[in-house]
Amino acid sequence: MEHHPFCSQLLVLSGGAFLGFNPIVKAGRAFLRKDASSYIQEDADQQRFNSTIAVICLAAGYASSLAGWSVASVVFTALVFGSAAVALLGFCIGCFIRFQWKRYQYKRSNG
Repeated sequence: MEHHPFCSQLLVLSGGAFLGFNPIVKAGRAFLRKDASSYIQEDADQQRFNSTIAVICLAAGYASSLAGWSVASVVFTALVFGSAAVALLGFCIGCFIRFQWKRYQYKRSNG
C-alpha cells in the first residue's frame, strides 16, 4: 500500500481524539509564557467531541479519496476546513452540535 502524507496527519488527530494525547499540544507548551495551569482550560469532553467529528470527517474524506470518489472526498474535508474557518471567527459548530444533543437528551429524560 502506498504511503500518503495525509495518513500521518490523521494519526496525530486521532491520537488526540481517542487516546487523550496530542503531540502538537504537548510541543506547543514550550512556547507558553506563563505556567500552563494559569491559562483557562477548555472543556476536555467538548474538545474530544470536536476532535472525534474532525477525525471521522477526515477519515471519510481519505477513504473516499482512496476509493476514487473525489466529490465525497472534497465534501468531507471541506466540512473540516469550513468548521475550522468558522471557529476562527468565533463560532464553534461542534460546540453547537454537542449543546443541542445534550439539550435533546435532557428533554427526553425529563419528559
